[in-house]
Amino acid sequence: MNRNAEAEEMAARAGKLRQAFQNPYPTPLGFDPVATLKEYAAVLKNQGKEVEAKEVEVLAGEYHRANVEHFQRSAFQRSQAGKLLGDRSIVPGERIGRLRLGGKLEEIISVLGKAVPRGPGIRKGTTTYTWDPIGLWLIADNAAGDIIWISVEVGENPWGGLATREGLRLGSTEEQVLAAMGKPARTVSDGFAKSLYFDQQGIRFTLPITGPMAGKVAALRVVRPGTQP
Repeated sequence: MNRNAEAEEMAARAGKLRQAFQNPYPTPLGFDPVATLKEYAAVLKNQGKEVEAKEVEVLAGEYHRANVEHFQRSAFQRSQAGKLLGDRSIVPGERIGRLRLGGKLEEIISVLGKAVPRGPGIRKGTTTYTWDPIGLWLIADNAAGDIIWISVEVGENPWGGLATREGLRLGSTEEQVLAAMGKPARTVSDGFAKSLYFDQQGIRFTLPITGPMAGKVAALRVVRPGTQP
């Protein structure tokens, strides 16, 4: 067995995993983490490291169970998401389908099930909630439960079928956004993606810099007109 080549392969896979965790719009890993863990456990067994091999096998099992739970949650949320599409319109400063600024968080939970709280929102006294399987993010006021920020992302979800009056949608190019909206009030880049802020109108677009969605809208957010970044 070529130990140097094996070490280099493991290092390359670890690098891809780190990039996937850091990049919100990653390219596919190109390998199955569960299978990789099982292969590693087999290598450890061949080396007589039974305890270490068992630990890695347990980790592979936990990863698999997490994926099964994620699949079940994804299937439910995708089946329910269609109830939120409404007239399939994105109205800056107001709504995305039936998701409306000023609406109640509890109403969305009643449709999609429990969200994952991601910590503080854009201002004090707010919290960010996500339904990752369908690419939905909301920020709600903690006291009243009112939705103050709505974001949808590209992926295997229904949001790609929604559009603004000008025809802007997930997957639109930067050129199309600028032609329809004019110059953004602000442009922000974090090295992975560029965000175009049209806060006077109440909408923001995020476009990855690299990868298959480079230069195209991978996420869009509706906010109250005049919202500060």
